[in-house]
Amino acid sequence: MNTFLLQKNINKAFEYEPRPVDRSNKNPEFSVILSKYKYYIEVKSPNLENYWKKLSKKLEEGRPVIRYDSRIFELSEEQKKENLASTDSKVKDFLVDANEKFQKSRDNHCFNVLFICWTAETDQPATALKHPMHRLLTDKSWFKDEKENIIKFDNIDLIFISDLYQNHIVHMSCTSEPMPSILSGVPYFEKMTINGIIPDPFILKNSRNVIIEPRIDESVIFPLPISSYEKPVTVTTEKYVKNYCSEIKFSFNWSRF
Repeated sequence: MNTFLLQKNINKAFEYEPRPVDRSNKNPEFSVILSKYKYYIEVKSPNLENYWKKLSKKLEEGRPVIRYDSRIFELSEEQKKENLASTDSKVKDFLVDANEKFQKSRDNHCFNVLFICWTAETDQPATALKHPMHRLLTDKSWFKDEKENIIKFDNIDLIFISDLYQNHIVHMSCTSEPMPSILSGVPYFEKMTINGIIPDPFILKNSRNVIIEPRIDESVIFPLPISSYEKPVTVTTEKYVKNYCSEIKFSFNWSRF
């Protein structure tokens, strides 16, 4: 939100918790007018505490752990118990909730944007959304209703993924107090002036930012402060996920070797 507010004096163009859907008790985080467009913004971040606790526990037991980031594997209950299944259900929940908060765009001036704040493993939500065999955004989605009809999310115009989940503490840095020593060596904060300055999380040197292949024109995306010439974002397509996003990962406790 600070990133948007700092673009220019947009007090009159900014609205906190708007209600774009009539007679709904749900609302996106905020709306903002940039250039000639109005953007409704919803932000989601997963709770991965249990995921990482389970991984740590299994590694402490001295055995490798398989992390399945894709649904192409039919896992038995035993495999699910001993390893880590895909996190795509969290992404699905984000889509469902955000879609209910937005109203389908009726003209070419209002657009709905979902920001997903993840860890450095942004390939996990990217795989959930764009994997060629089970992606949530097309007719091959695994998410269906009771009549086996694929559930779609037509109210969402653009999805942006960033590793802000692990970087969220950057929003606490706008004070004159020194950063906690626990952050020593974290690349996000290297050579940064902290005193009273709010760093822009979208253009931090080592951040990872991606846009899921958009269904809207590029001219609508350009006004959003999510990239720069020095720090462009990656456009994630099915081909990108197929070639660069791992379907399975192996984790080891190297201290035991």
